[in-house]
Amino acid sequence: MSQATIKDIDTKLKQIKISRPIRQKISKVLFNYNHGIYDPVMMLYALDFKVLINMLERFVNESSKSLNLRNLTSSTLVPVKENEKLLQNILDAFEEGFHVRMLNCYEFEEFFGF
Repeated sequence: MSQATIKDIDTKLKQIKISRPIRQKISKVLFNYNHGIYDPVMMLYALDFKVLINMLERFVNESSKSLNLRNLTSSTLVPVKENEKLLQNILDAFEEGFHVRMLNCYEFEEFFGF
């Protein structure tokens, strides 16, 4: 995922009024994904997260589009709290999978008492 795409996602998250802590967690998720996907040893583990990353990107794009269409139609928007709850569920799934796959990799073999 390119830096421009990550910046675009962050801008769209600001548009749909997602809180700063969740935006920061999403940035960390995208950074960790990029770190894993470009490491030849860890790439196979990081590929498992592609579905979550695509889901996250699709959700942000669709939410941003619905916000932009708000002025053109009289449709109701999903409350920010519901958007944040869905994003938090995606983040929780990523974090759980990340700990299982990545923190048991070769980069962390020398850490005792982590």
